[in-house]
Amino acid sequence: ADYSTVAAKVTGYSQNGLYDKLKLNKGTADGINAGNTVISTDGVVGIISETGINWSVVDTIIAPKNATGIIVSRTGSIGVIEGDGEFCADRLCKLTFVDNNTNIIIGDILETAGTSGIYPPGLSVGTIRDISADNMGKVNYATVEPKVDFSKLYEVLVINGVIQ
Repeated sequence: ADYSTVAAKVTGYSQNGLYDKLKLNKGTADGINAGNTVISTDGVVGIISETGINWSVVDTIIAPKNATGIIVSRTGSIGVIEGDGEFCADRLCKLTFVDNNTNIIIGDILETAGTSGIYPPGLSVGTIRDISADNMGKVNYATVEPKVDFSKLYEVLVINGVIQ
């Protein structure tokens, strides 16, 4: 309720079939700019990377160059979720930089921390699907399944400002 948004339709997907980029039917004429957050009813979709007068491109959260701070809902622990070239083909991303004393488990829900200046806090990001740890039990990374099913994404909201 504190944010100004623009509804847009998804008009295209990545040519590589990885869903790391989406094309929308709205652009600068509608108040959309590069850096705007894109969400759906399920959670975070990504950020606007390119704009034209009546179109824009979204780099989704599974895109290899995309990263943001998150909070593990159950524990309040922080980390970073990032797109990864290996996981992108499976429509997954990676949780890194988690404190080794953090007790994360499969099924933990991740939300945006709001510390990056890109995503507002408290938006649903995904669920931990698998945890990779070394032989000492320290977490190397966790595999995250985004809440958004990019293959069934037809409409989104672009957050283009804060309501004063």
